[in-house]
Amino acid sequence: MKEQSQAFTMPYRLLVSLFCIYVFIRYNISKDILNRTTIKIIFLFYVLIITRIFSDTFIFPKDLGISGMTYLLRFLSMVVIPSLGFMMPLNEQNAKMAKQGIKYSCIVFILLGLVLYRDALGGDYRSSQYTSSLSKEMLITPISFSYIGLSLFCICIWEMFYKKNYKISNFLVLAISGFAMIWSGTRNSLLSAVLVVFFITFNQTKSIKSFFKSLLIWLAIIILGTGVLILSGSTVIGRFVLLFYQLRSGDSDAGSSRLEIWQNGFSQFLENPLFGSGIEEKVTKYVAHNLYLETIMQTGMFGGVVLMIILGFTYFNGKKLLSTDKGWLMIIFLSIVFTGMFSTSILNPILWLPLVAVNVNSKRIV
Repeated sequence: MKEQSQAFTMPYRLLVSLFCIYVFIRYNISKDILNRTTIKIIFLFYVLIITRIFSDTFIFPKDLGISGMTYLLRFLSMVVIPSLGFMMPLNEQNAKMAKQGIKYSCIVFILLGLVLYRDALGGDYRSSQYTSSLSKEMLITPISFSYIGLSLFCICIWEMFYKKNYKISNFLVLAISGFAMIWSGTRNSLLSAVLVVFFITFNQTKSIKSFFKSLLIWLAIIILGTGVLILSGSTVIGRFVLLFYQLRSGDSDAGSSRLEIWQNGFSQFLENPLFGSGIEEKVTKYVAHNLYLETIMQTGMFGGVVLMIILGFTYFNGKKLLSTDKGWLMIIFLSIVFTGMFSTSILNPILWLPLVAVNVNSKRIV
């Protein structure tokens, strides 16, 4: 997220942008897609974010932790332009190939990380002394392992529930994704994974009795997995255990840094509730660590309403896809909606690209 990493990934982002423009032109995206109300509203929201970045950089310059041009280039090259490539409707074969491509990419990335940082596998990757002994330029951010693990988890869970994929290999991949999320020390991705399971279980079961039965099975799996980690002597769940004991002892400082950021962000929103007051939270000079708070802080109530409309349309369009070969897009979208309650950012491509794909591939014309 620092400017060094922004510069380092620029060639890759430029390549992705050019490829997405090529896809948009080559496959002659139909006017039907571009004329959908949801797509128009999405690009309206893009304009609101870009306007905020320009305002904070050139019109009413602010002392930003990351330069406005970095924010702008990141948003354009990771969200706005790539959205064009995601406007191509997928047929059944392409949807399967896309899912497999993402799945294998996630597996390779996680396995690469486990090899590179194998000395830290027994402990909390984020908090271990191993990571602090390396310069940031030599380190893959724990957040990458967290969100890539979450995406892989969503695909595997969708395959199990909707495609009845109960192969041992799928359970193995599910375990790898779960370990990546735990190892990263990022609590919000694990909470999102739990909410995804809750949503799918509720959506798939036909009675309250079977719903609670399924939840008990999942609870048993979680307890068993946690017990195995603890008995093995691993400290990989260190951050989770620490938060549990802080909350249990009534520690008023438990999670206080995040709460303080949210309080500051909300106060900042109140400075200009109609159009917002800034792209960054002023104290930390970074985003507000809450997708919804960040939206109203940046774009005010107007932007907040626009976002809720987008999410509402996407949810109803995506529900129609769940049992099709494109249903995994909906689950990945949902996971970021859940994660956004505690972290992530409105500038996150993992939110916008599946969101666009869900609306483009839905038969519902909105």
